[in-house]
Amino acid sequence: MKIRLSEIKKNKVIDINIDIDNFNNEYHSSFIKKFNSIEGKIKIQKINDIYILDFNILANLTLISSLSLKEFDDDYEFSDKLYFTTNKELESEDTFLVKDIVDLDNIIYTLIVSSLPISIHAPNEEVIESDEYRVISEDDLDSENSSPFDVLKDLDL
Repeated sequence: MKIRLSEIKKNKVIDINIDIDNFNNEYHSSFIKKFNSIEGKIKIQKINDIYILDFNILANLTLISSLSLKEFDDDYEFSDKLYFTTNKELESEDTFLVKDIVDLDNIIYTLIVSSLPISIHAPNEEVIESDEYRVISEDDLDSENSSPFDVLKDLDL
């Protein structure tokens, strides 16, 4: 789904209409197995030469648990505002310079992937315990591990 910014003359609302099969073929992620549905709205405001795209997205995803590697479905809601311009002088850290066409599918994919938590767990999933390995947070690891040089403090020189 692409839009041409030069055709937007006033405020506009676009219903997100994504071909899920094509989206699944085009976009891949190590922790998203499948995009089941993506719906929502994009409100577009034009202020001078700046276009404000306000995304409100509801996505149902088949995810891969980072704890057990099991697949599970979950709903996520995403909201974000992005700023675009076709005027090079208005480009900034917050305002993206584009020629005229904006690829909404690519932006939606990026918003979904960047909004998901780093560690994804299925609902009611518990930590798997074993004598061969353990799952531990970085903070717990830091508190357990002291310096490798701590063994030297017991040496008598």
